[in-house]
Amino acid sequence: MNLEDLQPLGLVAGPLLVGAGLRAAVPARWALPAIGALTAALLFASLQASWLNPADVLLSALLAGLGVWVAGQSNGERRLAALGGVLLFTATGEGAARLTTSPMPGEPSPLAIDLENISSFCTAQATRQPQPLPTDSHYVLHLGDSMIAWAPADTALAIARLDATDIHAHVQAGIVGTGPDCALLVLRDMPPADLVVLHLFAFNDLADLDAGYAWCDGQSLFEYDTHPPTLRCPDGPAGALGVTGRVMATPAPWVLRWARSKSAMAVLLTDTWEAARYAWPGADRRMRNDREEARLANLTSILRMTQDEVRARGGTLVVSLVPVRKQWLDPTMEDRLTRMRATLDPLGVPTIDASHLLADAEDAGVSPNVIYANERPGDPHLAEEGQRRYAAWLAEALAPWLAVVPRRAP
Repeated sequence: MNLEDLQPLGLVAGPLLVGAGLRAAVPARWALPAIGALTAALLFASLQASWLNPADVLLSALLAGLGVWVAGQSNGERRLAALGGVLLFTATGEGAARLTTSPMPGEPSPLAIDLENISSFCTAQATRQPQPLPTDSHYVLHLGDSMIAWAPADTALAIARLDATDIHAHVQAGIVGTGPDCALLVLRDMPPADLVVLHLFAFNDLADLDAGYAWCDGQSLFEYDTHPPTLRCPDGPAGALGVTGRVMATPAPWVLRWARSKSAMAVLLTDTWEAARYAWPGADRRMRNDREEARLANLTSILRMTQDEVRARGGTLVVSLVPVRKQWLDPTMEDRLTRMRATLDPLGVPTIDASHLLADAEDAGVSPNVIYANERPGDPHLAEEGQRRYAAWLAEALAPWLAVVPRRAP
């Protein structure tokens, strides 16, 4: 066992020992109320301190309560039996997770939003650039969500592959869990680029225009009842989050996220947590517009604003419809793609369409297991083969616009 393994064990054993010590130090009737009072104080503090994760506070309180219960057993034999029961319960849960559900030990959920991102969400800083941003406009800026910003460990992203092989500089500025509205704000915070590529994902980018953002206290970024749409939080991320925003900004407990690489139950629990925090009342506004036409109208407004912003900076905007997994290309998805193309045409935004790229590869006999990440059934995120194919396709599809972008400096 190395030192890295001792840290999560300490975070589990520490609250257990605190609970046991508290049970021994104060009358039994005061032990649990004391833990409850401390938990309430820490939860209140977490509304102001973004580094303090309420989920970690709650898990620690649960473990401390468990420590109180074990220490309260009448003798050593019963205490050992109580600990054995806890271990048996945990082992049973792990076995059930492996037998009855699909998740297996894997990597951090692409759904998770890091707490440190909240203070800089939808900005250049939140894109976590691995190298300094360009000092001039002679580069290609790529905007989008997890379809271009996330891949399994040790898998190079499509944009990074382009940057490594092309004579032009490419910058990946996508952010996981966002929509075209967030991409517009990132664009405004990045240095001007000669060519901007907005990668649209037909599966969820329409709905994401209505999604709430933690740093805007669970509200969508733009108010679409005005023309043009106006920002709800024009001053950017707030210093202190409201309750709704704090719930949305709270990832699963650190110990569970650490255990994802080892435990199927941890994968199941963290994925359930990620889904639940978006279902918090008022947090998920994705269904506010239940008509496709209204969402397409919102997309039109955002694309027009994006196009105006790019033109004002002296650049050209191109939209790329990213690959959609074959099993999702049902009549409803095909209709949505058709409507999205029809929305783009009147705007005069050049569009390149890779929506069927990987479905065609599957039809040609390429296994979806090497194309997609497969973190969960039907995962649309691209693995090694998917990233390679999308990068190669982009290099060819973008060639007419890349021809007018100056080469990177030697």
